Amino acid sequence: MDGVRKSFTSRKFSKNSLLIPAVIVGVILLLLGFFALRKSSGLSDSLSSGGKITLQKAKATQEINKEVRFPLKDSSGKEVSKIRYLIESAEIRDELIVKGKKARAVDGRTFLVIKLKIINTYKASIQVSARDYIRLTVNGGKDKFAADIHSDPVEIQPDSTKQSRLAFPINEDDKNLTLFIGELNGSKEEFKLKLQ
Repeated sequence: MDGVRKSFTSRKFSKNSLLIPAVIVGVILLLLGFFALRKSSGLSDSLSSGGKITLQKAKATQEINKEVRFPLKDSSGKEVSKIRYLIESAEIRDELIVKGKKARAVDGRTFLVIKLKIINTYKASIQVSARDYIRLTVNGGKDKFAADIHSDPVEIQPDSTKQSRLAFPINEDDKNLTLFIGELNGSKEEFKLKLQ
C-alpha cells in the first residue's frame, strides 16, 4: 500500500511540476502579446505619447470669412449680448478627426467641413449649439441638412473666442452646395459655395 501511495504522489507531483511552468509561460506570452498589440495598433497610444494625427490635404477649399450676429438671451428672454458667429472657410475632405480619432469617408462619399469661430463678448461663459445656425442644400434640392459631425454644445468662456468645426457627409458628385445661415426661427441668409 505504501508503494502505491508513493508512486501516486510522485506522479501527481510530476504532473504539477510541468503544469505550473506551462501556466507561467502562457501568462507571460499573453502579456507580451497584449503590449505588442497595443504598441503597434494604438491610435490612442500615439496621441497620449505626444504623436500627431496627420490628415490628407483638402480636395477643395473656399475662404468665406462671413460674420453674422445672433442675440444672446437670458432666461427671461431679454437680450443681454450678441453672439458673433464667423464662418471662416469650407473644405471638401476625405478624412477628418472625430473625438481624437481619424475618420475616413466611405467609397463614393466625402465630407464638407465648415470652420467656425464663435466669439463671446458677454461677461459669463455660454454654451452654443453651433450646428443650429447652418443648414445645407445639395444639387438644388429643397431638403435642408444639419451637420452630422459636430462638438455641440460648444462652450465659450467670457470675453473669448472658440474655434469649432461642423461636417456634413455628402456624395462625391454632389453639386450646387448652398449654406443657409440664421437662427432656427428666424430668416436665413443664403450662401452658395464655390469650392475649388
